[in-house]
Amino acid sequence: MKKLWLVVALAVTLGVGQTALAESHTDKPVEKAGDGKKAEKEESPSAKRAREEREAAEKKKKEKEGEKAEGDATPAEGEVAPAEGEESPSARRAREEREALEKKAREEAEKKAKADAEAKAKAEADAKAKAEADARAKEEAEKKAAADLMTDDDLEPAPEIDLGALEDSGLRKSYPYMEHHGYFRFRGDAFGNLDFNTTGTSPILPPPAALPLNPDDNESLRPDPDADWYSGANIRFRYQPTLFIYEDLSVHLTMDVPDNLVLGSLPDGARPYLGAPLKPDVPKIAFSGSQVPPSGRFGLRLKHAYGQVKTFFGLLRLGRMPSQWGLGILANSGNGMDSDYGDSADRALFVTRAFGTYIGVAYD
Repeated sequence: MKKLWLVVALAVTLGVGQTALAESHTDKPVEKAGDGKKAEKEESPSAKRAREEREAAEKKKKEKEGEKAEGDATPAEGEVAPAEGEESPSARRAREEREALEKKAREEAEKKAKADAEAKAKAEADAKAKAEADARAKEEAEKKAAADLMTDDDLEPAPEIDLGALEDSGLRKSYPYMEHHGYFRFRGDAFGNLDFNTTGTSPILPPPAALPLNPDDNESLRPDPDADWYSGANIRFRYQPTLFIYEDLSVHLTMDVPDNLVLGSLPDGARPYLGAPLKPDVPKIAFSGSQVPPSGRFGLRLKHAYGQVKTFFGLLRLGRMPSQWGLGILANSGNGMDSDYGDSADRALFVTRAFGTYIGVAYD
């Protein structure tokens, strides 16, 4: 009996091996002999079984998925089946979960949209602020450039001062009062070849260094016969006070102290030439160590003194006053900063204005 079972088992084993070998050979297409063409493929029993098993597995998987979908809509264990047309608790929970997820997604989308809108609004506000700042800077630059190019025609006249308001506020000046004007001038001069090399034959003499030391002997020693330059310095202090007796009545003065005094021109030793007694300690001009105080034509010189009255009809001046006519060729007052002389007149002058034209009448 044991031998029989061994024979049957051996036969089964050999049958299985032959079947596997047949399957490995039947997977390939079999070519028919004769015409050399490829034979059509034939499905072996083992391949057929494998295909059927795959189809069965796929069918079973689809059935399980269908059962799961039905289970979601089917009441859970212990739940009461809903009536027809009603929603089961599990389906309601699933729906609520979906709605919660959708609500959360909407909130996140709204929050993101709000953040984007705020960022966009901030960017627009920053751009607008920058544009306004640039516009203000440009306007200020244009104003500054226009101010630099402003002419006298662009200036507006100052508003008229209300004297009554000044008097009420206590800021108006009380009469009489005095205004002080004037200047101090220090000036250097240098003249080259002023005598045109005439060596003393013209009214203008050459520089002292080119003249003989002994005026009586023209052949005496000359320190520098080729000297051509006159140079020196002078000073002037001009004082011009104005006394206002009342608003329309004033007195004007002009005085020079000294007037174009050449520095070094009044040494101690030159006092006899100036009409002053010789100082005991300076017997000769060579011993001079200081300057003589200016007097006479070198001292105080009162040049102008006149009164002025402003009337309804015009301006009236009386006294010694500067005389000026046109460009100063016929008469020049000499009131310039670099002027040395000037014309003055003892005069009565009346000036008025009619139709935009000044009309003056004077008697000297």
